[in-house]
Amino acid sequence: MVSNGRTSTFMLKYFPAQPIKGGDIVNVTGAGDTLVGSLLASSLTEGSAFFEDDVKLAKAIDNAQKAACATLECVEAVSPDIRRLA
Repeated sequence: MVSNGRTSTFMLKYFPAQPIKGGDIVNVTGAGDTLVGSLLASSLTEGSAFFEDDVKLAKAIDNAQKAACATLECVEAVSPDIRRLA
């Protein structure tokens, strides 16, 4: 949602899921948390205005999905490999 004064605009955009590239799904625990945490980290480093920048938002979604995919392939709740994705 983009809010400006008394009016609000809702924007929906579809981002297709990325395929699991490295192997099989090992554990689903933490994948959603990893995705949301990655998006939160992007908003903190880029500033909340990045939600209004299509290019920065698409990059943040791409990075968040890569991090979630890495977690899906890991036995741990959050993959240590996400440090290399940044």
